[in-house]
Amino acid sequence: MPNNIEEELRVAQGLLLRDALNAKIKHEAKAVFEAAMVDDLTNFHSEVNIKYEIRNELMELSMSHEMVDALYTAENPLHDAYLFYCTAERVNQVQLAMFEFLEKVEHEYVANKLYYTVKAEYDNYLKTVKVMLPEEIIALSYKLTLLHDIQASLDPKASTLTTEQIKALYSLEEPLWCIYADWQRRNVTNLDNIKDSIICVADKQADEIEKNTMDIRVSLHNQYEAEQTEEGYDR
Repeated sequence: MPNNIEEELRVAQGLLLRDALNAKIKHEAKAVFEAAMVDDLTNFHSEVNIKYEIRNELMELSMSHEMVDALYTAENPLHDAYLFYCTAERVNQVQLAMFEFLEKVEHEYVANKLYYTVKAEYDNYLKTVKVMLPEEIIALSYKLTLLHDIQASLDPKASTLTTEQIKALYSLEEPLWCIYADWQRRNVTNLDNIKDSIICVADKQADEIEKNTMDIRVSLHNQYEAEQTEEGYDR
């Protein structure tokens, strides 16, 4: 089954990336510990102890693919986690602080990925428009304004979408045009309705993803049950 194969491949790739992330965190932690042994500073030792706890939590906590990818691409993931811990409200609660850290990392990562995807869509459309005749460009001015406002609404600094909504939009092949199409179907002229369209498209796609995920899980379960039955017959 293609869906099962794709899911198994995705899981395998995720495991490989997680192993690479753990190796990166270990390497960063080793450098910190070696520096502490040389410097022998009391305050620095306190930092090292906390980083040691953070290292353990990051290597053991369950992470989404986005969390793993975001941390792996970071230059110093362990130090980033430590800085977050130092500013977090959960003093002396490393595990809870790391949960919050990972949620923040995931949200920022997918928000940026979505924004630059939509920006690329908009920039590509602009290239097409720029070679049109002046009167054609003028006729498209309102459409261009609308598309630009959709892009601006998805700016990570301005967006109020949840992580799941952002993931749902990012999973679409052309999120910008999907949102624009929804806005058109509403038959409105108020630009304020853009956010309604964004939320509507995100929620519909999130529901579709959940449905597909359940279908895959049921399919995998049925396949497992069939294999168990066959093994029973073999015996």
